[in-house]
Amino acid sequence: MVEDRKKDRDPFSLALEHFLAQRGWGSVSTLAMDAKMSQSHVTRIRSGQVVGSFAVREKIAKALGTSLEEMISLGRQLQLGEKVNEEVGRDGGPQILPRLS
Repeated sequence: MVEDRKKDRDPFSLALEHFLAQRGWGSVSTLAMDAKMSQSHVTRIRSGQVVGSFAVREKIAKALGTSLEEMISLGRQLQLGEKVNEEVGRDGGPQILPRLS
């Protein structure tokens, strides 16, 4: 049932939810400060209540140390229920790769 709801969600919001869960408590406020937007806006994008403009999504991805393309790719992997592996990228941020089993 949870997997069915994931398939209906926007890939970006799934990836954002994943990143914030990995970072733990206080991550929404930290991201909001880094991306120069309100916590409530970040929370609405994370929950899928709003989509967020292309520019806003790019600001969020950059604040997380990744790219918009990698966020969408991660979200699609999460939609499909695939396991994901996060490794440090060139810029010190997470580099999203499929987990090889």
